[in-house]
Amino acid sequence: MISSPCTARACVVGVVDAAFTVDLAEALVGPVCVRDFAPLPTPRVGPAAWHGTAVACALVGARWPVGALPGATLFCAMTGAMDGASVAAALRWLGANNAAVIVLPFGASEPDPEVEAALAELLARPSPPLVFAALGNVFPAAGLYPARSPGVRAVAASDAAGRLLDDAARTPAPDLVVPAARVPVRLDAARVATMCGSSIACALAAGAALRRLAADPFHAHPSPGT
Repeated sequence: MISSPCTARACVVGVVDAAFTVDLAEALVGPVCVRDFAPLPTPRVGPAAWHGTAVACALVGARWPVGALPGATLFCAMTGAMDGASVAAALRWLGANNAAVIVLPFGASEPDPEVEAALAELLARPSPPLVFAALGNVFPAAGLYPARSPGVRAVAASDAAGRLLDDAARTPAPDLVVPAARVPVRLDAARVATMCGSSIACALAAGAALRRLAADPFHAHPSPGT
């Protein structure tokens, strides 16, 4: 395993997604806790689980392509069809496990009251987590929730020159724009592919924040857009 400077809460990261592959721990080569919040058991094989695994590995994977901070403690919340009750329960679980960074690589066109309430609780804490969410690959439509929710850092994808990708949401303006046109990702323990768009951009932004917190866990959290 690649060593890292992780200590305490600064190196705890959480991801909420539909599913993660059953061999996630082998793909990461690091500490991981997976919990299923979906009303029905969530399949953990094939394309339905690759998206979550790609995001998780971009954060903490120790196998190529290496993630932002191998060795960080990862909590993965599976929510299946991403219904509001499941996502809200997942967010509260991540909060209870002291996640310093939370990644939400999904979205919907309208806010969900249960998700909004759970986010408001998390962000009202004395030491709230940094929450990053994908603004969406939905242009010309407006960006998605929860990226548009108060206190959440909305992330959009650009090309290497910093130009927003053609399908990147532009309204409201993203808090962060991250190059994410063709990013190598690990889909499971055996497969590597490339991924583009706001989901992987969101993971890369969160990974950079995770590295910063690991290096300086007492650094004050900047407000979104700063």
